[in-house]
Amino acid sequence: MTTKTATKSATMDTKELREALQKVNCIPQKRELPVLSNGLVEFANGKTTLTTTDLEKVIKVEIDSTNSEDFSILLPRKIAEKFLAGANGKVSITQDDNHRMATLSRDGIGELNLTPPQLGDFPPLPLIPDGLEWHSIDGKWLCSMLRIVSTACATELSRPVLYGVACNDGKVAAADGFRLVAFRDDRLTFGLEDKKAIIPLDTILLMNRLFRKAETVEVAFESKDETTLSGTKVCPTRVYFKSGNTFMFSQLIQGTYPDYEKLIPDKFNCKASFSAPLLAQRLSMIDPNIVHGGIVRYVFETDEHGNQVCSLGGGSEDEGKYALSCPVKFEGDEAKIAFNYKYIVEAIKPFSVCTLELTAPSSPGKITGDIEGLTVVVMPMFVQW
Repeated sequence: MTTKTATKSATMDTKELREALQKVNCIPQKRELPVLSNGLVEFANGKTTLTTTDLEKVIKVEIDSTNSEDFSILLPRKIAEKFLAGANGKVSITQDDNHRMATLSRDGIGELNLTPPQLGDFPPLPLIPDGLEWHSIDGKWLCSMLRIVSTACATELSRPVLYGVACNDGKVAAADGFRLVAFRDDRLTFGLEDKKAIIPLDTILLMNRLFRKAETVEVAFESKDETTLSGTKVCPTRVYFKSGNTFMFSQLIQGTYPDYEKLIPDKFNCKASFSAPLLAQRLSMIDPNIVHGGIVRYVFETDEHGNQVCSLGGGSEDEGKYALSCPVKFEGDEAKIAFNYKYIVEAIKPFSVCTLELTAPSSPGKITGDIEGLTVVVMPMFVQW
């Protein structure tokens, strides 16, 4: 007589499971740690919770399910997502009592039999502390503004603190040594009070992928006491985001962020106002590959017809030179300055109308516009005039 092996099972909506896997798969796999190509799937209390991690960030997504009992498995996340493509309906996940075999079964389609790793191979996840202070923020707006600010994050880790967005209550900023993007708004309420936190760039990008369509995102920071030469201070260590059935958290960058507010000019000799889309259109006519060093010269002057213009120049002797003109309105003295092509294109992109304040060809330019609280500072390029 053959004894049938007992199994544990759970059934859920195929589309919901597929969408949950798509979210947790936003964390890239680490080739050096193959077990992280799996997601931890936990079945309990009529719910299925999927969790992935890269040891610095964690994503959790919870969906409804019907479970025979509480159990957990590791599931190869990319393989499982591909198996769930196409038609919807229901999918069942079963595990034998020996924990050696897991099966995904789709009605009218077939099944996928897997031999998953042992649960003990998955790294232990940090405990989520009780009593986190959550703050609700408009999700679409928050993602949009953090995406704009993060364009100025450093992409090299020679100065790790610059590979992130500095956060205080009411303001966020990023700088890479060549430009600064700072944004102030009272809606940026994180509960940090007088503390400062640095969110890594890859966390900002991941958060944007997960929550950019969310009406509301809840944000919380975890802190711990740290002993320094000057005494004990409270330092943020993790940031948490959640919306709907999706939850993520990440380690923060530790260190002291530069006092970026001192870099923002507070006076000018020339203040020029212009249409951001119009200047962007002029810049789009320039092939940056033939502009020597990526340098474009900007001269704010009055032309022979008495019109105030910004004359743009750049190029090389070998491949061609540009001499373009864009209408502006400026007050103060005529001025000239050179900027990196890419930095200006990115700086003006969020705006409809911009104002550029200049003091000298060797001093930073300050860009503001019709997004209240958003300031961009761009360092000049040194050229022979």
